[in-house]
Amino acid sequence: MKRPHHIMKRRLPVTFGLTNTMKIEKYIIFTEQTLNASIVRLQGGLTLPMRLNITQPLTARLRELIQQPARTSHTTPHLEIARIPHIRPATMHPMLLLVDANEERAQRLARILTLADYRPCIAKTPLQAFGRLLQEPSLPQAVLLGWIDDRSRFAFTRLFQWMLSEQGQDIPIIALPQNRHILTRLLQQLAYELKRDIPFTVLLRPVPDEAPLIADPSSPAVHVVSPASAQILEGIWRVLPGTRSSLKTALHSLVLDDLTIAGLSPRVSRKLRSRNSHFRQLLKAAHELIDPAQWDTLLKDVGLGSYCSQDSWPPDDDEYTIPAEYLSCLNQAVAFSRPADPVDQLRRWGNRSTRLSLEKRVPSLLTQQALKVLPDKRVLGAVLNAFTGEMNGIRGEELHLWKRWSDSSYRVVHYSNLYVYGRVRCLQPACHAWVASLEAMLHLLHLDNAWQVNEVECSCQTQTGHCILALQPLGEAGSTNDQWPDVP
Repeated sequence: MKRPHHIMKRRLPVTFGLTNTMKIEKYIIFTEQTLNASIVRLQGGLTLPMRLNITQPLTARLRELIQQPARTSHTTPHLEIARIPHIRPATMHPMLLLVDANEERAQRLARILTLADYRPCIAKTPLQAFGRLLQEPSLPQAVLLGWIDDRSRFAFTRLFQWMLSEQGQDIPIIALPQNRHILTRLLQQLAYELKRDIPFTVLLRPVPDEAPLIADPSSPAVHVVSPASAQILEGIWRVLPGTRSSLKTALHSLVLDDLTIAGLSPRVSRKLRSRNSHFRQLLKAAHELIDPAQWDTLLKDVGLGSYCSQDSWPPDDDEYTIPAEYLSCLNQAVAFSRPADPVDQLRRWGNRSTRLSLEKRVPSLLTQQALKVLPDKRVLGAVLNAFTGEMNGIRGEELHLWKRWSDSSYRVVHYSNLYVYGRVRCLQPACHAWVASLEAMLHLLHLDNAWQVNEVECSCQTQTGHCILALQPLGEAGSTNDQWPDVP
C-alpha cells in the first residue's frame, strides 16, 4: 500500500526504530478509543477523515511527538537532554504523575498525595498521561507507576523520553506493587532506549484508604499519624527529600493551651463522617465555579472520581456517609482549579456554599426582624449559635464551638476541622473557605462593615487537627496576629 507523501516525510527522521514507532502508532489507533475518533484512517491510499472533535489537536500533537527521534547514533541521551534545558515553571504543589490502570488504588493514592500537599496528575494509560502533561503548566517531579498493560511499554518509554527532554534532568520512577515481569521488561526497555539505567524504587506496602493524619480514639485531644499512609509517604520522601513535610504536632498551640484555660477542652471526631446533604451542597458550589472542561480531571486527580457525574452525587438527605477527608480533597480540587489565585477561588467557593445553605435555612435559624432591634453583640452571638449548631448537626457531634473574648472579639473553634482534615503541614493557613463562610453570614446581616474575620491558628501549621477563627471589631483585627489576648 502506498502511503501519502506527508506521512512518509514525517517518518523518515525517526532513528530510535521504525518497528517501535509502528507499534506505538498501532497502539494509539487500535487501543485508545477516545483519541481514535480523530485520527485520520489511511485505507487504499485515500484519506478518509472521521468526525472531528475536541481531541483532534491533541491527537495530532501526540502523533508528532511519538514520531520525533528519540536519540541519534552520535549523541548520548544525557548530552542531548543537556542541549535542550527547557524547564517549565514550578508550582506551589509538587506535581506527581500517577499512571495506574487500577482505578480504585489510584483514587486511594490520589487522596493521600492530595492531603500530603502534592498536586497529583492521574492517568490510566501512558497515552492518557501524554495528553494530560501536554496541557499542564509544569512537569512531574516523579512518576508513580502502577499497573499498565505490557503492550503499553513502548508508549510509556516514549512518554518518559519526552518528559526527560522537557525537564532537562532525571525523573525518578516509583513503582507500586505490581507484576514484576512487566516492570522488569519496562525498565529494560527504558534502559535500552536511553542507553543508561533509570533511577527507580518500589513501594512494597499496599495503598491504604486512610488520610496521613487521622482522628483516633487513642488520642483524645489531637490527631495522630496514620502508620499505613506514613509508610507510603516515606517511600516518596526518600526519593524526593525536598518535598518532605513534617508530621510532628507543634509543642505549643492556642487550641491546646489558651482555649483549654478558657474552658474549651480539645476533642477529636469519633464519627469521622458528615451529612450527604452538606457534601452535595459543596459539590454544587464547586461545580458552579470550576470550568466544566476541568471538572472530571480535577476530581479524579484528588481522589474523588466517583463524584464526576452529578448522577453519582450523594442524595440530599441527613445520612452520615461522607468521610471527613473527602471535604479536604474537594477543597484542594477547588484550589487547583485556579492556580493563578487559589485563595480567591476558595473564598468564592466558601461564599457560594454558605449562600446555598442560607437560602434554605435562614428563616428557620434567624428571625430577621428581631435581629434588627438587638445590639450587635447579641446579634453576633445568635449568628454564631446558629452557625456552630448547624455545623454540629452536619457532623453529628459537637465539634464546632465559639466563645466571646475579653476584648469583645469572638473565637470560633473547629475541632477535627473538615476542610483540612488529614492534611500535613504547609506554609500558610488554609481555611479560606471558612473565613468566606463567616463573612457571608456577616454580610447577610449587614455586619460586614463592623467585623473582620481572620484565621489565627490552622492545623496545617500545628498538625493538631483543629483550627481557630477570630471575629474582631474593625480596627482591632491585628491584635491576634502576634499575641493572644488575656483570657477572661
